[in-house]
Amino acid sequence: MSFAGMLTQEILVQAYSGRNNFGEPQYAAATSPLKARVESSMEVIRDKNGEERVSETQVVTGVPVGLYDRVWLPGKDTSSNEESLTPMNVKTAQTPNGSLVIYHLYF
Repeated sequence: MSFAGMLTQEILVQAYSGRNNFGEPQYAAATSPLKARVESSMEVIRDKNGEERVSETQVVTGVPVGLYDRVWLPGKDTSSNEESLTPMNVKTAQTPNGSLVIYHLYF
């Protein structure tokens, strides 16, 4: 089975675009659906600030997702920003020949 064949779920991503004059995060107007594989397991990781945290949900996709992007997991109300998450960390892996990059998101 190909990597793309394992991405049987869909997440929705809204790209982070910066901060406004009040320091609040701003996001792109559009959201993008991405094919992904979502798994639930407890995993100790280092977050984007270097702190040790427990990730309860991991997502694998073939499209880049930023550390500050908003993500809605399957089954979440995409009209509610409160139901979105930002990754605690994002790791990448690449095939030996460099033809495929895999993005592993931790929530």
